[in-house]
Amino acid sequence: MSADYAPALWIPTTHFWSGSGGQQRKWIILHGTAGGSSAQAIASYFQSNNPPTSVHYVIGQDGVVAQCVGEANSAWGNGVLSAGHDSWWSDAINPNLQTFSIEHVKPSIDNSDQLTAAQQAASFALIKHLCDTYNIPRRQADANGGITGHFSIDPVNRSRCPGPYPWAALWAYLGSGGTPVITIDHDASGNITGAHDGDRHLGVGFAQLVQANGWESATIDTPETYVAGDKSLATLSGTEIQTLVWTQADGPKAYGGNPLRNVADAVVAAIQAAEAKSSGLQGQLATASSDLAAAKAQIGQLSAQIEQLQQQIQQLQGQQQAPDPAATSALELVKQLKATLGI
Repeated sequence: MSADYAPALWIPTTHFWSGSGGQQRKWIILHGTAGGSSAQAIASYFQSNNPPTSVHYVIGQDGVVAQCVGEANSAWGNGVLSAGHDSWWSDAINPNLQTFSIEHVKPSIDNSDQLTAAQQAASFALIKHLCDTYNIPRRQADANGGITGHFSIDPVNRSRCPGPYPWAALWAYLGSGGTPVITIDHDASGNITGAHDGDRHLGVGFAQLVQANGWESATIDTPETYVAGDKSLATLSGTEIQTLVWTQADGPKAYGGNPLRNVADAVVAAIQAAEAKSSGLQGQLATASSDLAAAKAQIGQLSAQIEQLQQQIQQLQGQQQAPDPAATSALELVKQLKATLGI
């Protein structure tokens, strides 16, 4: 493991100058590999490539960080100045002595690949480490230091290096002290396609929530980037997330890109369906209870009528000198009816 940066794998090369020639490290230079498959593979390449070159760090698309040159020494990856370079670079000083260099694995030979979410998170964290350790300004490079791409030194040969990079999100991240930021993603037509926060992918609904709930906008560029501050996904409580999501019309679908949220949404949907069914059953029960009360009232009335009928039959029997089979049969029927009705 790296002695300079704990998250990094130590895959050293001998392609470096010892020390920095007395120069202060004021800038961080970002690169794209224009080929390659992993941080480990690129780091191994720097061990034996010819002509020899190197960088301090390599970041893979999976977020793996490899260190090839110690921070106390000077890597060879920033080359020489070419026509049109930024004005603060001096022809009298080798820019490798004043800079740290970071490669980002991009398989496309034109460096056209966007950083993956994991790669972005690793890049931001490494840059913050270098800025904090060496007092490098946390901003776009100028004469006093900062962060830029290889194009700043060699615009003739490296105009596409590092290629696409989330600069606005980087400034927001560094400006918020390293607090995670939400980046809103768009398609070529400018339609919102989702959002991400480090390695967490979020759906269109959440992206719209970020805009609708007053998260501070860090840029007017596309993709829009929002500073999370104390509202970052890492610090939001479950209740805050629930409130943020469920106050919107599209409800739980706001987290459509998050598998765990999808599971939670399914549970919520099941609970809501059960509640709706329960409400319906309660309505039916209330109706049944009302009908039962009415039936009981009718049975009460019928019971009174049966009692009167029984008394009338008994009175008629008492007036007969001989038993009347019809009256006896009627009394038996009344007895059966009372047993059936439970009276």
